[in-house]
Amino acid sequence: MLARFGKSASLPYLFVAPAVLLLLAISAYPIVFQFLLSFTNLNLAFPAEAQRYFGNYPRLLADPRFWSSGVVLVKLWLGGLALTMLLGTAIALAAFRATFARRLMPVLILPMVATPVVMAHFFQYLYSSDYGLIRFLLERVRLYPGFNISTQAGTVLYSLIVIDTWQWTPFVMLIVWAGLVSIPQELLDAVRVDGASGAATLWHLILPAVSGELAAAALFRTVEGLRAFVIIWGLTRGGPGTASEVTSIYIYNTAFRSLDLGYAAAQGMALLVFALAVSLLLLRVVARTRAQ
Repeated sequence: MLARFGKSASLPYLFVAPAVLLLLAISAYPIVFQFLLSFTNLNLAFPAEAQRYFGNYPRLLADPRFWSSGVVLVKLWLGGLALTMLLGTAIALAAFRATFARRLMPVLILPMVATPVVMAHFFQYLYSSDYGLIRFLLERVRLYPGFNISTQAGTVLYSLIVIDTWQWTPFVMLIVWAGLVSIPQELLDAVRVDGASGAATLWHLILPAVSGELAAAALFRTVEGLRAFVIIWGLTRGGPGTASEVTSIYIYNTAFRSLDLGYAAAQGMALLVFALAVSLLLLRVVARTRAQ
């Protein structure tokens, strides 16, 4: 029996394979079911009238609300991604160079482990125009705009980007920190002996050395950003109006408020294809940076 499967070193894979197949089946079934559902006109208000229907995707292309929700999603994703990458890298560099900053790292990771619902209510308090801490601080420096920034169409996206940045900056920090500590100390000492400035060392040595970690962090942040729902729903419900209605919230409203499951499935497939395309692009970037 063992000879049939080759060397004994390959035996662990025999035990892992069933679990992998089970995970693939569990993951594939909802996707296949959703794909098939997207070619029906199933509406729970009229379930008996459900039949095959190929008009969901043409309807999707002509739906301005779907596209506007996609624009909101991309704005939140790119805004949060840029800030978390910048701040996370900066904090990791500070912790790499200074001992006192390193001691603060256990405290800095606390936002990452907080539950999204708790964070939504926490920031609802902070943003309050009546008793919020943010209002109190902004009033002291005379920058308070006079309203709750999470309830105004012109500022609600900024309030959500702040929450996203606060939650996921520690994640980027940890990944970049892991890359920094893997840089050989002898290499850093040699660069220092050669008289390279701090800026030159950062730009030509440190950042290229952690480019793979930066790309991986961007990939994980992209996956998380494109499926944003809980915090937005807990804080704004997609409002005011549709100012913070990302695609996932529009899909939720279509499925559970309009009860149009066929059209909601088509929306979900479109979001899945977009997320896969962006993720595959970032995976290529990660692979390329690792090869270099």
